[in-house]
Amino acid sequence: MSMFVCLIPLARALASLKELDMSFNKIREIPSTLGRVGTLKDLNLSNNYITVIPEELGLAQILEKLDLRLVSVKDSETH
Repeated sequence: MSMFVCLIPLARALASLKELDMSFNKIREIPSTLGRVGTLKDLNLSNNYITVIPEELGLAQILEKLDLRLVSVKDSETH
């Protein structure tokens, strides 16, 4: 089975994703593609090792809640 065929169900799931909880997963980097999930309303990234929020996350037009508790995001002027 090709990689492309395996990604089709994932793409369909992301097309209707409304809530995503990625808390407590030792995540260091947020995929910039999350900003393109046009249905995402609630994103929980708390308690991870994220230091940079990608600018593309600002493209998430209907994002209502972004939880960054206990995340050490650096000021964009310091890196």
